[in-house]
Amino acid sequence: MNAILQQVAELRDDTIPILMGFQVDADGRTFQADQAVKLIAGATTRPVFSINPSDMGSGATGALLFGTRMLGRELAAAALARLANGPSQTITIPAQRHASAVFDARQLARWEVAERQLPAGSTVLFRQPSLWRDYQRTVIATVAVLTSQTLLIAGILVQRRHRARAQSALGESYAQLRDLTGRLINAQEEERARIARNLHDDIGQRVASFSIALSGAKRMAGSSDPLRSELGSLQEAATSLSTDLRDLSHDLHPGILEHVGLVEALRSRCDELAHVAKLACRLDVSDRWCDVPDPIALCLYRVAQEALRNVERHADARNVTVSLDQRNGLVAMQVADDGRGFTAGRKPQGLGLLSLNERVSLLGGDLKVKSHAGTGTTLSVTLPMGVSHAA
Repeated sequence: MNAILQQVAELRDDTIPILMGFQVDADGRTFQADQAVKLIAGATTRPVFSINPSDMGSGATGALLFGTRMLGRELAAAALARLANGPSQTITIPAQRHASAVFDARQLARWEVAERQLPAGSTVLFRQPSLWRDYQRTVIATVAVLTSQTLLIAGILVQRRHRARAQSALGESYAQLRDLTGRLINAQEEERARIARNLHDDIGQRVASFSIALSGAKRMAGSSDPLRSELGSLQEAATSLSTDLRDLSHDLHPGILEHVGLVEALRSRCDELAHVAKLACRLDVSDRWCDVPDPIALCLYRVAQEALRNVERHADARNVTVSLDQRNGLVAMQVADDGRGFTAGRKPQGLGLLSLNERVSLLGGDLKVKSHAGTGTTLSVTLPMGVSHAA
């Protein structure tokens, strides 16, 4: 063994040792199956090859791994042929047909031999674990899935960002719209007040003066019956026009609301409706009721005014009740009638109700209309007491 080790330590570059088998040397020393290849592989300057696959892992760079199945089939076929008195012949089976080359990845790395230089069909053992080499398809599939998920997540984030911007812009637009709506309602009230003052102070006074003039002309007409009759008719028309102008002025701007408050203003409106429409109109005020801020009072009056006008025109009702209540920091009003009502699918959406809904929303309140055909209609308004701006 010492001589062999010395010899393999001085091999030329174009030489390789092939181990056929080694058990006992000339000195009588016995070697186990893997001891010889370990000693020789450790001493040689060239890669060691073996014909025994059991030497793999002990230092041999490569070996032949014999397959006995194909070899057994060939030998069995030859034996059966001889038993059948066939010709006696020698069978040659090339090693390439029943043996494959096996290599140790650690030794290939030691001797700097690339795997692409190995014979086709070779088997490489003792490789270091490699995620890419051992699980290439899994890695590719995982990377593809992660890439897809990353793109989806990025798309969702971009979409959420765009949605947040859109919601922010929508919120700003809604706030601007609410501010504009509030300004329009305030401007509408101011214009109503101006027109009401003009009707009452200017046109109403002129019509009253005209009526007085007609009365004087009637007295001056003397006993001329046709002329007195005509002047009397004109005076009655002027008086009726003056009344209509006064009522229109009060509808445009309820001065009574400023002077006597919401409850009396609503009571006066109910009495007026009962007189004109010939129906029972009642105001029901809770014991918990107390004065409310002017914006709330104006809002409730406008809602009641529109609701009672709709009752007069469309409901064909016999009884109407206007209810006022306060509870838990909220102001509530209901206008209920026993008229014809309407079905849910035919809920009225006139400009009057839309305007009222905007007016109530500006004060942070809620307006609801409930009705069924033949059972009347109930309009409900709920407003918070803490109102700091006019509408």
